[in-house]
Amino acid sequence: MSKLLSGALQFIRHIALYALCSGFTLSAWAQPADEAGFRRLAVNDPVTKQPMEAVWFYPGNVGGNTLSSFGPYHVSARNAVKMAPGRYPLIVISHGNAGSLWSHHDLATSLARQGNIVITLSHPGDNYRDQSGAGAASTLYGRPLQISAAITAALSNPGIRQHIDADKIAFIGFSSGGETGLLLAGGRIDPSRYVSYCESHQTEALCLAKGHIKNDSPALAPESDPRIKAWVLMAPVSAPFSPDSLKAFTKPTLIFTGDKDEELSWRQNAGELAKILPANPQLKVIPGAGHFVFLAPCSTELRAATQVLCEDPPGVDRMAVHSMIVNDISHFLSGVWQDNGA
Repeated sequence: MSKLLSGALQFIRHIALYALCSGFTLSAWAQPADEAGFRRLAVNDPVTKQPMEAVWFYPGNVGGNTLSSFGPYHVSARNAVKMAPGRYPLIVISHGNAGSLWSHHDLATSLARQGNIVITLSHPGDNYRDQSGAGAASTLYGRPLQISAAITAALSNPGIRQHIDADKIAFIGFSSGGETGLLLAGGRIDPSRYVSYCESHQTEALCLAKGHIKNDSPALAPESDPRIKAWVLMAPVSAPFSPDSLKAFTKPTLIFTGDKDEELSWRQNAGELAKILPANPQLKVIPGAGHFVFLAPCSTELRAATQVLCEDPPGVDRMAVHSMIVNDISHFLSGVWQDNGA
């Protein structure tokens, strides 16, 4: 059993205890804010037609950096604080397998303070509470539909839409969230490549089903989303994609990966992806970093519950890595918006 699966199962057992008490049943480039606020986002899953768990973070106009706790997650944002005036880019974050809307909370709050509206969500059937859709088409192809639904919900919400610059929408995806992003960009998975990859990477969590996708929703097909103008992919799953389908993807892309990734072959995923994409994406290889370095730095409680997801290789400082990532993403997106004349 891979470290990812065993860690995720351990995480699910421990995190369930916390879930019971979590309490959560301007113009071109805005000026940074002292604080991030957050609110629930009402959005339905296009696959199950049921509500999804989602929040949106935004720049606040009250000084101070307040922590809000959701079980073992200590989020640097204040619930329902007044939004700073202005119109902001919209960023949507997609977590990896068995993750949640809190998996990248530090990235979301940092980007919100820098002048963005950031949506995070828990993908139904593929989150820490519910892994019933793992390896199924309903999850694989449902994930991008869920991201698009979240964008639509924000753009149609009377409390949010007037604050969004609809010409500046970006996507951030981690691991399987990177796979989600490539589907949103028009990439298409080649089942034979999935099987072939897993024949030589049998211990990876990606390959628990040996690369075979459970076709539980024959009518469900991946859909791209042209509203997204920029992509940030962190340790993305990309090896199963048809290279020809990716050659049509010309939008600006920033890719992060660790060269000590224990869950994915970074060379066959992020490395090959950077070579295939025609827009010459930026590839940032983080020396010594493993797969889970892209998750938010762990609290003491979370570290005690799921050590495998919290410990990084010797010499890797997750806080410093995340500071670098936020800085790189900010510069990348700023350049994209300027180049687009938005």
